[in-house]
Amino acid sequence: MLRFRGDPMLNLRETNEPYTLEATLKAVQTEAHVTGRLIDPLALRRVDVRLAVAGPNPKLLSPLLGLPLPALPPYKVQGQLVNQDQMWKLLNFDGRVGDSDLAGDIQIATGGERLFVRADLNSRNIDFDDLGPLIGEAPETEAGETASAQQKREQVEEEASSRVLPQDRIHFDKLRRLDASINLRGKHIQSVLPLNDLSAKMTIRAGRLTIAPLNFGVASGRVRSRIELDASLQPTKTNLEVEIRHVSLKEIVAQFDIADKSVGWIGGQAKVWLQGDSVADMLASVDGGLLLLMSGGQFEDLLVELAGLDIGEALASLIGDQKQKFTINCAFADMHAKRGAAELNTFVVDTDDTLFLAKGTIDLAQEGMDLIIDPKPKDLSLFSARAPLYIQGTFNEPKIRIGETAIIRGAASLAMLPAAPLAILLPLLNLEDTDKPKDDHKSIYCANLADAINKAR
Repeated sequence: MLRFRGDPMLNLRETNEPYTLEATLKAVQTEAHVTGRLIDPLALRRVDVRLAVAGPNPKLLSPLLGLPLPALPPYKVQGQLVNQDQMWKLLNFDGRVGDSDLAGDIQIATGGERLFVRADLNSRNIDFDDLGPLIGEAPETEAGETASAQQKREQVEEEASSRVLPQDRIHFDKLRRLDASINLRGKHIQSVLPLNDLSAKMTIRAGRLTIAPLNFGVASGRVRSRIELDASLQPTKTNLEVEIRHVSLKEIVAQFDIADKSVGWIGGQAKVWLQGDSVADMLASVDGGLLLLMSGGQFEDLLVELAGLDIGEALASLIGDQKQKFTINCAFADMHAKRGAAELNTFVVDTDDTLFLAKGTIDLAQEGMDLIIDPKPKDLSLFSARAPLYIQGTFNEPKIRIGETAIIRGAASLAMLPAAPLAILLPLLNLEDTDKPKDDHKSIYCANLADAINKAR
């Protein structure tokens, strides 16, 4: 449907005089309102109009505009649309996508071999689940969330699936149709974790996407990362590097209404290689490794909360008295993956009276796990109160049971001493960029992990 009001139709032939118009267009469930002036309107040689657009999904406009627009939740946007020759600009725009706001400038050059997009974007609040469709996952649709009717149907189908990882194909091939340089800054990110201060620079060249830096704050710390994705290859190949620095576990558990009084700090790094055109396929092919370190902390409320779940009995067998203070001096994890099979090489949690070791595998292709947590008391009198814990089954339906012994499973050996990775990770417990830890109370326990292992032997 088109509603149009403007200067006399004969004026459309004037190539140098401005033509004033006001129009509303409704098509493909989308409504656009335009008011302003055109120069040489039949050739669209110059455009200067106020544009307002709203619809259920920007992807619906791709065939009309010839642009590879992404699938996203319902949106509305308004700004000044300016065109001169082969350059289109949407200036000082602001709008919403789902429950996220977005503002800034976008320029699109159409004269080259491929479209070139340059954008400078800002957001006060990004609802993380609004980005779900970009990776083949439906956005949240419960009360208070913004989603289209189609996305609500997709969410129902997703919840009924026995798989956890998104299976839908991501159309990376669209990256081959444009080049781009995009800067995005986000003040607050609404998610299950306390995220803020997003800074991302995206570059697309001939089907190759680089996001570097991709940095954000999380729980008083920072995550720095780099993503390289090559959609010129089939299947798409992706490299990912991540550094985690000075993340407060206290702030993370607070998001789940667990007010623990004293918990530790996390640092880590990961580097992985993936291939595939869906999240599930990528993780099923993953090669690489992950190292995590947590400094000393004390868990009280957290254990009480966990004990109230179905794993309460298993938790009691693992740690003993649930009411006692559970002090962690240091925790360290070293995991490596090859072709989607992730192996927990070293997992150590050092507490005052017990050293917990773990090993096992996580099958990312089949979404299955087979893990064991084996307690090694430092005091022989505690052996009768500690039993190994088995975690098996699928991501969707994990099963936790108590085992009588872990010897037959060959649980992690006390001889495994992760001294070299620990030395690398210790600086990441601090927020400052330094090769030497400055906050002794966060690193001293992990620096003494080797002594703790020797004592447990």
